[in-house]
Amino acid sequence: VSVASGTRCINGDALSLKGESVQDCHAEVMAHRGFLRYIYNQLIDVPLGSEESVFEARESSPQGEGMAKAVLKAGWTFHLYVSS
Repeated sequence: VSVASGTRCINGDALSLKGESVQDCHAEVMAHRGFLRYIYNQLIDVPLGSEESVFEARESSPQGEGMAKAVLKAGWTFHLYVSS
């Protein structure tokens, strides 16, 4: 769900304290950011009952409040592969 290519961090001249630039361009960091964006977009669909989401709503948590309200659907797994 996320693929990235990168090499290094940007130099001091290009740093932005306003969040206008990505400051760490290592491939693992970029892939992680893309993966989190995918997960957040999938979680948005859970309350809507979307069949396309990889998550499903959990009716009630066995441990009580504050526990997971959504779980990964059966048959889904995520893997991270890094090569150099």
